[in-house]
Amino acid sequence: MAAPEHDVRFLPNILNDPPDFVDKVYTLTLQCETDDGMITSVTLPMITVTGKTQGYFYTIFVKETDTGTATWMYPEMPLP
Repeated sequence: MAAPEHDVRFLPNILNDPPDFVDKVYTLTLQCETDDGMITSVTLPMITVTGKTQGYFYTIFVKETDTGTATWMYPEMPLP
């Protein structure tokens, strides 16, 4: 398992413009092995929030827009 601080070149479309309360963005890479020995890995964004010590996979918050307010999620989930 590795969790380096995020490099903006990785997944830029879902990690752009973090909310002000997001402290740092990391990419968490998990390597898994199945029962039959197949090895695969998955990389997920992970954030830390200012004033908190634990990490989170996402946050849902209310954001002001030109027409009022809206519910947003950060980081955005990529569509399969």
